[in-house]
Amino acid sequence: MIESPLIKELEAEFTSKAMREAMHDSILLVLESRCGLPPEDVRSAVQRVQDASALRAMTVLAARCPDLDAFRRGLPSAGAGPR
Repeated sequence: MIESPLIKELEAEFTSKAMREAMHDSILLVLESRCGLPPEDVRSAVQRVQDASALRAMTVLAARCPDLDAFRRGLPSAGAGPR
């Protein structure tokens, strides 16, 4: 196959998107295992975050927060919707 810059760019974007989706799923799974099924506002707030370093920080927050309210307060956009 020809090494096309377009194909490489698309592959990188697909890989990045898959990584973000896996991180979203992991964060929500940790929250569910610790606090029960996260409400829609929390799920939406998690899925809006696209920055990999912010997602890593949210993973740690999900693992360490005492409850969902503490998780909400630690989200990059504090006040992530109605409680």
